[in-house]
Amino acid sequence: MRLSIDNALYLGFDLYQYKVSFCCYDFCMDEVITLTLSPSLDNTAETEKIFPDSKIRCTAPVHEAGGGGINVARVITRLCGSEHRHCTALYPSGGTTGEELNRLLEKEHVLAEPIRCSTWTRQNLNISTQCDGRQYRFIMPSLAPAGGELEQIKRYVLVRRPRFLVISGSMPEGLDADFVLDLIESASELGSKVIFDSSGPILRRVLLQGKLFLVKPNTRELASVTGTAFQRAGDMESAALNLVEQGESRYVLVSLGPQGVFFAGQGIQEHIVPPKVVTHSTVGAGDSMVGAVVYALMSGLSIQEAVRIGVAAGTAATMQHGTALCLTEDVDHIYNLLLKRYPL
Repeated sequence: MRLSIDNALYLGFDLYQYKVSFCCYDFCMDEVITLTLSPSLDNTAETEKIFPDSKIRCTAPVHEAGGGGINVARVITRLCGSEHRHCTALYPSGGTTGEELNRLLEKEHVLAEPIRCSTWTRQNLNISTQCDGRQYRFIMPSLAPAGGELEQIKRYVLVRRPRFLVISGSMPEGLDADFVLDLIESASELGSKVIFDSSGPILRRVLLQGKLFLVKPNTRELASVTGTAFQRAGDMESAALNLVEQGESRYVLVSLGPQGVFFAGQGIQEHIVPPKVVTHSTVGAGDSMVGAVVYALMSGLSIQEAVRIGVAAGTAATMQHGTALCLTEDVDHIYNLLLKRYPL
């Protein structure tokens, strides 16, 4: 989605309404750092069917860089165009798997800052069965970087002082949650807008700290951190609004799967449902959404516009096979449809 004048007109933009000129927006964009504490080398293949106690013959695997923040950086780079490198993927990298991960990001023209670590970067396996189209995801554990490696990560973020800091993906085993809390607090005090997309006990602690610009839970994660069962209509919406009103996050973007998102902020409540598409894989849909939201905010668009672009990107990602992320032409098309359904 390289926003030339022609493309902007196609998407329904009024060029004179915005301070950012889309034909030269790259000169106005500030830096983004995405932090992935559990990066992965993702291997995707297909087989006819899966059954026990026998050899399962698979197609030649496709290797891709993986991990929440890394995928977010890949999406931002893709939407900006590889010639505009305003986003840095920060992550620990170790062993030959880490070297391959670095190479894959370089191939995609993603600006990467790997922090060399003693443990090997994990590998994940995604297998799709041709007989029924089902997908099996084998996720390996990730070990926390050593103390010195974590300090390198923190130092890099605080020295660079990015406009947006995106912390996304699962947390590695053995990680001290205080590291994440301290990093968020320090980055926020320096003016960075922190976007958080992770789960588990750390999500509750991060929200209680109240330093987030945006948080993206799904309904299960939101129910867990708020202690609400969502048994009645409106319970989920109320829980999201409470996070905003209590100052835990400026904006809350709740993933609803095929039903889109519920978006809450001060004076903002929106339920945005995407158009129906042929879905092949949901892997990377959430990362595509976050990446597109950040991309739009970098470009000077409002948060409401950014969320619509995010929903378009997340939906576009489901149209791809395996772990492939959204394609720009699909994002453009779906976003144009969303503008008609949910005008600004």
